[in-house]
Amino acid sequence: MKNLNELNVLLTGAGGPAAICAFKSLNKTGMNIHMADMDGLSAGLYLTKETNRHIIPGGVDPSFVSTVMDICNKHNIDILIPTVDCELLNIAEQKDQFEKAGIQLLLTKQSVLDQIMNKHNLLFTLKDDVQVGPFDMLKNTSKEKWANTKVVVKPVSGSGSRGVEFYDDFSLIPKSKFEEDNLMIQEFATGPEYSVDVMVSANGDIKAAVPRLRMRTDSGVSVTGKVEKNQAVIDYVETIINTMGLTYVANIQVIDSPIHGPRLIEINPRFSGGLSLVIQSGADTPVMAIQDIIGQEVDKVEDFREIAMVRSFTETYLEAGELINN
Repeated sequence: MKNLNELNVLLTGAGGPAAICAFKSLNKTGMNIHMADMDGLSAGLYLTKETNRHIIPGGVDPSFVSTVMDICNKHNIDILIPTVDCELLNIAEQKDQFEKAGIQLLLTKQSVLDQIMNKHNLLFTLKDDVQVGPFDMLKNTSKEKWANTKVVVKPVSGSGSRGVEFYDDFSLIPKSKFEEDNLMIQEFATGPEYSVDVMVSANGDIKAAVPRLRMRTDSGVSVTGKVEKNQAVIDYVETIINTMGLTYVANIQVIDSPIHGPRLIEINPRFSGGLSLVIQSGADTPVMAIQDIIGQEVDKVEDFREIAMVRSFTETYLEAGELINN
């Protein structure tokens, strides 16, 4: 296999912070990085040279996978890194086709994705191994189960805070919600919210699990946070990883309840938008994951620095004619 600086890598979701965080990490190794997005004005496209910028359909478009495959074949891509939730299953389903073309995926197994991407099924899978709190499908639940309980109602699939609603009492949930097939209900847990960025080798060895406290967010992305060595959260997340059979990278979001201890919010089986803080703390998970894919030895991150981060805008300047106004 090639060395790091000989690899051709394609990152999707160039308009999102996850791809940009990963780019900043991988670019330091000398890799030839291509960036792709459905929007020609996505900021991450312009971090790389003009020939490495690609416009692709959205992840649910029927032509998405074939377009990405064509780009990979044309540019001799060695490793494809999807960073958008709606792309993940579509790419995983075609894993054999990508690998036949010599393209490795930085993505956990399809069977694991199937469970993770349905939040109700995920909690059901984990409930005997970790504390997940009360949950149910909204249309099938009963009022008695949620007496005197603050609740969260949310879609079983989706990313970020889209469609998530909070109610101080079960009786306040609109009746129309109970007619929807894709909504679930959970007990509302209070406490510090952590995002734990993890890297797991292809054979299931946990190489890094770094909790960062989400202190301030903007559109669901951490803009102020700090790394904390919360061992209870780390142990909880490692149990989830082993139960699910997760590999490569994921971001696991947890509430550390002062009453119940850690409780799972969701798993994002991709790089996170707050990853830069974890990389700076000493766990460069993008590079670690690539090293594992190409067969290099990856040391476990036994220690990491407890540091904080605040974010501000960074500009990229280019000739006006370079903008892709699709």
